[in-house]
Amino acid sequence: MTPLGLILTTIAISLFCNGLYLICEDGMILSPVREWLEKRIGQYMIYKPIIGCVTCMASIWGTVVFFTLHDYCLWPYWILCCIGAAFTNTLFIAYLNRLQQ
Repeated sequence: MTPLGLILTTIAISLFCNGLYLICEDGMILSPVREWLEKRIGQYMIYKPIIGCVTCMASIWGTVVFFTLHDYCLWPYWILCCIGAAFTNTLFIAYLNRLQQ
């Protein structure tokens, strides 16, 4: 995998996670899904990586997106992309929150 491939995969993961997180906020189209999941599994640690924390979402959804885009497993690239996406997700949400203030 080339450095450009790593960057593009990380961006794809980040776009997916941030998009899913944003459409699950209050008043958005998937907010009932988030509320239902929060009620059902909110007390368990699995809620945050599924839909509750955009930084944590990079672990589960990053894995899904990575293996959807790449049919081979080079685990260092997979880990690097998920960690990079977690960082990018955190930066994006912090920037978005700052704009909303």
